[in-house]
Amino acid sequence: MTPKIRLWKRDYEIIEAVGQGLHTTSQIAALYFPSAKKASERMKLLLESGFVSRFAKPVLGVRGKPEFVYCAKGRSMKRNYATVFHALAVSEFKVQFLSWLKASGFLGAFLYPMQLQNKLRESELIPDGIFTIEKEKRLLFFLEIDLGSESLSASNGYAFTAKLDDYSDYFDDAGYKKDFEWLGSFKGFRALVVFDSEKRLGNFQSIAMDKKADFALMTTWERLKHGFTECWISFDGNAASLLGKQGI
Repeated sequence: MTPKIRLWKRDYEIIEAVGQGLHTTSQIAALYFPSAKKASERMKLLLESGFVSRFAKPVLGVRGKPEFVYCAKGRSMKRNYATVFHALAVSEFKVQFLSWLKASGFLGAFLYPMQLQNKLRESELIPDGIFTIEKEKRLLFFLEIDLGSESLSASNGYAFTAKLDDYSDYFDDAGYKKDFEWLGSFKGFRALVVFDSEKRLGNFQSIAMDKKADFALMTTWERLKHGFTECWISFDGNAASLLGKQGI
């Protein structure tokens, strides 16, 4: 028999979150609960009540009980490892951003592309995530997660750095101003790329330098551990702050 539970505001937020992107139990705990145990107990109830679905996180060569990954109810469980790990990486960045935002005193929001259907009309770009930071002025950011599975540059076919050209056109044509005017007024944007290695970051930075992609900032997961806003590298290889030289 399916248990009947009373849904609280937090439950609706969780159901919406896992409908937008995959989240592990630990990521849900970091966002909504005081402990992993409390998160696990509540998610089990939401699962048994039919509000979410879950599957075991694929982990190769590791013994022990796997962590669960939660998604929208009825979503297909057939997916490859690359898709799962990429989606979880986006959610991990979201967790780090929202944790920083909560402690910073700034306002802001994190959005998935699926939340912006019918709003992105000025470009065919599909970033992995979009977020804003606001205090005295508003800043707009586009997120790209690189797990090393795509070619950075190639003479034919898709290449990760091809998105730099798309972002450059989006910037120069000011298409972002039209697409995001519903969020407020923005003067420029930053395209952020998170890499899994320093080597990969260095290779990308060289390409960004050649393309003069001054809107691009990059970092690694290891760098993110040491400070959310001050761990970034600019297109010319210099240290950069997410909040800009003067802050906001």
